[in-house]
Amino acid sequence: MIGQERSGANVISTAPVDIEALCRHRLMNGNSNRLKDIHTELFRWMYARPIHPAGLWLDREPGRHAEVDDVYRANIERLVQQHTYTGSVQRCSGRWPKQEL
Repeated sequence: MIGQERSGANVISTAPVDIEALCRHRLMNGNSNRLKDIHTELFRWMYARPIHPAGLWLDREPGRHAEVDDVYRANIERLVQQHTYTGSVQRCSGRWPKQEL
């Protein structure tokens, strides 16, 4: 982790990465090299079908939260339909209620 934002706001952090040092570390360190222990093939079924529409923001910037809410809700519904997510027993729209200012 290169940083932590406690306000809850979305932030972007950047840092240089020494790729060669990372490669050497992965090849030499067997104890804390967790990537070799991850069984990602167990999740292949989860990604067999697209979740997010391909190329949606390829030619433009992503929209604001309210503008793309239907896209995100559809993504979540797809995950529920393919049993990646379990639906709630309570019916809810998944949207935050509008707050009065």
